[in-house]
Amino acid sequence: MKGAKNSLIFQIMVTVIIGIISVTILISGLMIRISTDIFIDTYGKSQEQVFERMEQECNTLHENISLFLNRIDTSWAFRRYFYHQKEMDDVLRFRTIYQMKQDLKKALPSNLDEISLLVLNQEGDSFLNQDERLVRSEQEILSSSITKRAFEQKNTIVYEYISHGFTSSTQHTNVLLASKVLYDSITKKPYAIVYISIKEQDILKFYRSFVSKYSHFYLVDQDNRIVLSDQNKEINSMWTLKKKQEREGDIRSLEEKEGKKVIVLGKELPYYQWTLYGVIDTGQVLEKLYDIPSLTLIAIGIGGIIVCIVFSIIKQTTKPLSLLIQKMSVARESGFRQTLPISGSKEVQQLTITYNAMLEDIERYITQLLEVQNEKRKAEIHALQMQINPHYIYNTLTSIKWLIWQGDTKKSVQALDAFILLLRNTIGNEDEFIVLSKEIENLQNYVLINQIRYGNQIAVQYEIENTCKHYDVPKLILQPFVENAFFHGYPSGQTGTITIQAKVENQMLVIKVIDDGVGMSKETLKKVYTKEEKGEHFTGIGIHNVDDRLRLLYGEDCGIRIESKEQEGTTISLQMPVIYSGSEKKELKRIR
Repeated sequence: MKGAKNSLIFQIMVTVIIGIISVTILISGLMIRISTDIFIDTYGKSQEQVFERMEQECNTLHENISLFLNRIDTSWAFRRYFYHQKEMDDVLRFRTIYQMKQDLKKALPSNLDEISLLVLNQEGDSFLNQDERLVRSEQEILSSSITKRAFEQKNTIVYEYISHGFTSSTQHTNVLLASKVLYDSITKKPYAIVYISIKEQDILKFYRSFVSKYSHFYLVDQDNRIVLSDQNKEINSMWTLKKKQEREGDIRSLEEKEGKKVIVLGKELPYYQWTLYGVIDTGQVLEKLYDIPSLTLIAIGIGGIIVCIVFSIIKQTTKPLSLLIQKMSVARESGFRQTLPISGSKEVQQLTITYNAMLEDIERYITQLLEVQNEKRKAEIHALQMQINPHYIYNTLTSIKWLIWQGDTKKSVQALDAFILLLRNTIGNEDEFIVLSKEIENLQNYVLINQIRYGNQIAVQYEIENTCKHYDVPKLILQPFVENAFFHGYPSGQTGTITIQAKVENQMLVIKVIDDGVGMSKETLKKVYTKEEKGEHFTGIGIHNVDDRLRLLYGEDCGIRIESKEQEGTTISLQMPVIYSGSEKKELKRIR
């Protein structure tokens, strides 16, 4: 499955499919966005015209009420009835009431024939235009909020929306109540108060053309309370959605309500001291306009057909290339030694020719590289072998000369024999690897020379597991650490013990050089790791040369680790793979 994902045809197909899907989504989204914006703007304009007609209906209603009240105010019959109520006999009262009803018929507009009229003075005299009765006392009506506002706003019609009217025909319904105080033209004193009650069902006729499943209207008073709406559950709640006016004269804006985009229309009704709002849910409108599931299925179908066509074309185009890739895989398994037959299209043939030439170049380069590496390795071994400190050889020969001069023939012969064996195994043997037992033998000769030269105050112990003695190790990897312990671990003639350990841990050969000398501080140990301590501090081949050789031969997981504490000693750990003497594994490691 992983190989299929990495194939060229798979990647091309994925790229094409992603491209087709992305373009389809982008174009579809762009077209829907553009058409949505156009539709919302067009629909908003059409609803805006309907909304303005609603405003005109409200203003017309106010004008009709105003004319109606003016006719009442100019009627002598109303003035006589409420000014001279106590002075009239029954006949005059009857004639006056008759004239009042006649004046009302003439003054009443055709679209206000269902209104309920109440005229009341402060003495409690009242007049109703219909055969009905008052359901609230005259005193209660006179002390109501609308009466107080009517007296406060002289010569002004005051409107209030209440849950029930003052008369028997309006006591069980919401009504729009209009009120105005009538003043005598001569004395300028109020002689009556007029109350006009219009039922909610008659008011709603003005808004039916606007109201739909997606559009709702709200009538909001000066206290920001919703007094009338086609959404009954929101009546008497507070209005929180404000219309933002982007330009002067705009009545429409796009807002957000409860996480949904809505069109808000707003118009102030100054005669009523109210504001008329219209809210259009664009989401529901667009759901009806766009059938998203059907559009999705159509888009998937078209995309599927395009993908099939593209897949067929790509497969035919990449078939010769796929064959070339298969043949190249076989050639790779054969070690890049088999060239491929030239076939296929012109482009594929050119690729095959280039690949065959590359194989020849790679084979030639590998051959040259192996030769260069072998020569380089020999040179490195020779250089390492030549790194034995000339000053150390000079001192050793001087020590042997001093022994001979003293007449200590036995020690002189032992030192010469050890020195000859050491030179033979280090300089005379050009092999890079050596059996661990032989490396220990060379180390013993080196220790013997140091002990003959400087005395036996530093003892050396060997704790080597028997199986480890037959493992191959790089030559000259222990001498630098023992030399460092001799000359730096025990200064001023101190005594101590150096322990050489070799064992297998976690299938790795671990060799340790442990001394109980003066140790090193953390600062010195840090300098050793960063290769700042060099020169006279580490004689012979050198600690870092050994570390570099181990990492070069076996990888970064191998190398040396140094642990040291002042006045407690130092432990050097060398880690490398287990390699039996003469095994093929050693050769593989060397090539690596």
